[in-house]
Amino acid sequence: MASSSSAVKVVIRTRPTASFAQDYIKVGESPQQLSVKIPKSDNPNAQDSWSWKFDAVLHNASQETVYLEQVQPIVQQVLRGFNGTIMCYGQTGAGKTFTQTGSIDSYQNRGLTPRAIAEVFHYFNDMPQYDATVSVSYLEIHNDSLIDLLSTLPTESPTTEPLSVFEDKKGQTEVKNQRVVQVTSEEEALALLFEGTTNRT
Repeated sequence: MASSSSAVKVVIRTRPTASFAQDYIKVGESPQQLSVKIPKSDNPNAQDSWSWKFDAVLHNASQETVYLEQVQPIVQQVLRGFNGTIMCYGQTGAGKTFTQTGSIDSYQNRGLTPRAIAEVFHYFNDMPQYDATVSVSYLEIHNDSLIDLLSTLPTESPTTEPLSVFEDKKGQTEVKNQRVVQVTSEEEALALLFEGTTNRT
């Protein structure tokens, strides 16, 4: 996670669960520390505990808390003209998709992306003096291959050309032949998010 004060922030979110492995994982010794302890092996000299310090550790945090504390500042910086990226990393089943997109059936549990979309449109709706264009693209990387998750949408100029990554004259990384859809409302953007999500591998 990037912000104006540091290039990269690393934040740990534990998966909310009623059966947390408290015998092995300790959270809260400091607001930024996570410790892991496992039973001793047959080797008495083997290491059995580890401790790491991160920018933040969010234990049993709600979607709203994650967004307000870690993502909203980045969205606000983007609206001021800075670049910002949110990346979720973890093993299968860790909760990355839930964190990013949330639950379709629960507005309270909507993810970081729907919340960010809402904030962007609220910002420009409150600032009519700004002439802004919002566009949406949705890509997946699967087995080192790029997949355009919006390629199923109808278009006036369909292409069968493969996706390719390149750097433009300004040094910005772009993806050639991806679908980029201009949207004018939060509802349109969310529809594309849900369309792309259903096309994920």
